[in-house]
Amino acid sequence: MQPQEHNGRPPFPDADLIHVVELLPAAERQRYARTREFLQASVRPASLGYWNREDFPFGLLQDMAGHGLGALQLDGSSALFKGLMYAELARADVSLSAVAGIHNE
Repeated sequence: MQPQEHNGRPPFPDADLIHVVELLPAAERQRYARTREFLQASVRPASLGYWNREDFPFGLLQDMAGHGLGALQLDGSSALFKGLMYAELARADVSLSAVAGIHNE
């Protein structure tokens, strides 16, 4: 049984129940929102097809890098931002979150 979606979105699209994103500085909050939107609008929908074909989404890696997900450990962002980005990436595609996490260490 697949999880139910509402209007193409996950059941809990805004699952920040403890409002931790509000603890980020304004610039990181804006970057978080842009990257989260990219992950949900581009990575998440595409990942299912790759998964079903047993294929790796090489093309998505370049798009992810364009959003700074390939240099999280080097860009000077806060630990909270990094953690939230890894969580959002896992929410969009857990396999790509593993790739990003491994290559950011």
